[in-house]
Amino acid sequence: AESKTYKIDKSKDSLSTTPWGEVDKTSMRNKIMEASNRASLVKSVYMLVEDGWEDAPSEHLKYPVMQLKGDTFVYNRDGLASALGYAKKENESSVVSKIEKIYKKLGLDNPDEKEGEAKMSKEIEFAAVNIGDMWCQVSKAIHAHADWRYCIEGLYEEDNKKFAIITDDNGMYRLDFSYTEDGVTLADKIIEVKKEFVETDSVLKFAEPEDAEKYKKFSDDPDDKDPEDDDDDDDDEGEDKEEKMSLEDLEAECARLQSEIESRDNIIMEKDKELEGLRTFKAGVEEQEKMSAVESLLAEVKGCMSEDKYKEFRDEGIACSKDEIDGWSNKVKAFCFEASQNKPNKKKSGIMSMSAPMSHDDGQDSGDVWARMKKKFG
Repeated sequence: AESKTYKIDKSKDSLSTTPWGEVDKTSMRNKIMEASNRASLVKSVYMLVEDGWEDAPSEHLKYPVMQLKGDTFVYNRDGLASALGYAKKENESSVVSKIEKIYKKLGLDNPDEKEGEAKMSKEIEFAAVNIGDMWCQVSKAIHAHADWRYCIEGLYEEDNKKFAIITDDNGMYRLDFSYTEDGVTLADKIIEVKKEFVETDSVLKFAEPEDAEKYKKFSDDPDDKDPEDDDDDDDDEGEDKEEKMSLEDLEAECARLQSEIESRDNIIMEKDKELEGLRTFKAGVEEQEKMSAVESLLAEVKGCMSEDKYKEFRDEGIACSKDEIDGWSNKVKAFCFEASQNKPNKKKSGIMSMSAPMSHDDGQDSGDVWARMKKKFG
């Protein structure tokens, strides 16, 4: 087949203002390489043409400033600004000089550094890329096409243009895309390739995220995943739904947990009240038992002590705790025993004497107090 010939229009009237990110520069380069007048095209379209461009155009054709409209190549305003910004950044003085001459010829104001940086900043630079986010967004964009079924082999950048190498059951393909702060935009066409790309001075390969394996598996639905990998979910709609449900249910879940906590607190408080009531009842019963023991013992030994001593022992007994009452009781008994030992007996004759207890014929003890106490208290 006869090769196609393309025209070149370098006039200001034909200057394009199409956003540079929307220009498919890979497709344009492929058409140039297939054209019969490609030698003249590359010198106009690219500001830097290196030796060996015929064999490896992606490595040696750099700084494009024109786009293809119909069958004619015309200057692109954003393309000129972008190329100028990158050339200044890379200290490519010859390229800067060429572009500035074009600006002068077209009667355009030479963009300052800020404008050049603005054109460059639309596309996130290689070093500033968030690897995990870019892989995820490229995968989502691919799955957004209902009739596409590809997995990603790798992501690359060539001449400041990013592209993905994707595969299916039939082969390997190149898919150009732009990655800006607004997200990923895929090219409309997929180009079949016959070689694997490796890193060179002009072709850079992006690192792979830790979960890259899930992007390298064939799947019609990014929700399809290994049973053991419950955390992987590449489906944009699935993620949005999950996030939405999480936000909607968060307040309800917090309210439910708060209600459970309050319910448990109420149960604990009720239990505490019940226990406090039981403790109070138990303390009342123990106090009654103690007072009963105090009054009972003092009633039996009241005749062995004075009123003052009786009152002293009573106050002491009332002040005792349950565990101390036995010790108090022994103290009272010991006092009574001591008092009975020192108490003199009166005989019928009225003469005071200390005598041993007397026994009666009926076997009853005499009027000795200790005998009576011994019999009573054991």
